[in-house]
Formats: sequence, structure tokens, C-alpha cells
Amino acid sequence: MPRTTTDAPSSRHRARAVSYVVHGVVGAFRGDRPLILGLFAVIALGAVMLVGPLQSYLDARERVQVLELQDRVVSDEVARLQQRVQDLDDPEHIELLAREQQGFIWPGEVPYRIIPPDHDRPQITDAQPLDQPWEPLPWHQQLWHQLQRWLGNR
Repeated sequence: MPRTTTDAPSSRHRARAVSYVVHGVVGAFRGDRPLILGLFAVIALGAVMLVGPLQSYLDARERVQVLELQDRVVSDEVARLQQRVQDLDDPEHIELLAREQQGFIWPGEVPYRIIPPDHDRPQITDAQPLDQPWEPLPWHQQLWHQLQRWLGNR
């Protein structure tokens, strides 16, 4: 097939595009560009290689902190239990526990118990005489008495 005049510019364009690519590749390997690209590649590779060990180090450091905290808690509990063992070896302490928890008394002692007041127990109020019929208070007096009870108990 014979070449037409329209084929000639497209082949020139292709040749020019190939020329630009070749010059770009050749130009990329001239001067300091390859060194800079290589340096970035080495830095990226180093960062990727250090991520795993760094994460392991951080995890291990956190585990050490948790174990140190657990060690302090266990040491405090051991000290508390050792003090309890010493207290239970003391006859005076055992007598005190028996009196407080079991209500034991020595012969000849008079036992008594103080009962704290019950806060939920209803208060004694003025009662209406039984001979008069009971009538509910108006709503505004009921509201006023309710507010006085709420504010008086707090």
C-alpha cells in the first residue's frame, strides 16, 4: 500500500514521542538524580525494615509496664496479708474481732448494742382525731407539704 501524506506526520509524531521518552530516560540517569532517587529508595527500604522491630520494642515496653504495675499490686496484697497473719497471731486482736463480729462477752459483762436510726423510717406527724372524717388537703397544700418533706430530708 502506498504511503499517503497523512501517514507521514503520524510516523513523525511517533518518532518524536519515542525520542522524548529516550531522552527522558537518558536524562534521568545523568547528574545527581540517580543518587537522589537511590537515597530515597534506601531510606524507604530502611523505614520498612525498621517498622517491625520498632513495633515489637514498643509492645514489649508496654508489657513491661503492665507487669511492673501487677508486681506492685501483688506486693501490696502480700504485705497486707502478712500484716493480717501477724494480727491473727495477736490474742488481743482475736478478742477484739470476736467481740465485734461475733458479739462475744466475758462472764460478768453486760452486753448492749447501739442500733443506728433508720433514715427510711416514716416520721411521726400530727394525726387527725379519729372522730373527724378524713378529708384530703387541697392540691396546693399537698404540693407545699411535699416540698417541705423533700427539702427537710435533704
